[in-house]
Amino acid sequence: MLLLLLPMPLPLLILLHHYYNYYYYYNYYYYFFCYYYYYYYYYYYYYYYYYYLLLLLLLLLLLLLLLLLLLLLLLLLLLLLLLLLLLLLLLLLLLLQLLLLLLLLLLLLLLLLLLLLLLLLLLLLLLLLLLLLLLLLLLLLLLLLLLLLLLLLLLLPLLQQQLLLLLLLLLLILLLLLLLLLLLLLLLLLLLLLLLLLLLLLLLLLLLILQLLLLLLLLLLLLLL
Repeated sequence: MLLLLLPMPLPLLILLHHYYNYYYYYNYYYYFFCYYYYYYYYYYYYYYYYYYLLLLLLLLLLLLLLLLLLLLLLLLLLLLLLLLLLLLLLLLLLLLQLLLLLLLLLLLLLLLLLLLLLLLLLLLLLLLLLLLLLLLLLLLLLLLLLLLLLLLLLLLPLLQQQLLLLLLLLLLILLLLLLLLLLLLLLLLLLLLLLLLLLLLLLLLLLLILQLLLLLLLLLLLLLL
């Protein structure tokens, strides 16, 4: 090869030399570029794929965290609602207990009133008995006075007229007084009977109120249970 190149002039040799070098280096850089181009292209897409995978995993983790936060918030809300319900139940229980105490106090007061009314009724009955006894006594006196008047009328021809007249006047006055007393006693008896009726009505009302209170107490106890 060198022998073939020797007869050539020097400028041609220089051109061939440059051409050969250029062609050699061009091919070399071309293959080098292609090699590195495919190498980086492959690794770029490889890392790019894993990068997206990482991004997807991070997004999934964020979604899971958000779901966990939502669940925790829901649990907190439920706990708060439960606490509120428990507080309301406690308040209701306290109110029911207070109502029970008040009803018990009312029952005690009503029982005391009933006892007082019963005592008053007994006293009124005793008074009625006394008044009836007095009426009986007055009636007996009236009968006696009437008998005396009859006797005086029978003895009128035998005794003096003035004395008989005086006795008759006295007997009439006594009769009138006894009649007035009887009327007063009858009025008192009527008043006492009216009072007894009123007291009995009050007793009935109190008994009804007691029954209603007992029913309320039973209902409250059932609610508490």
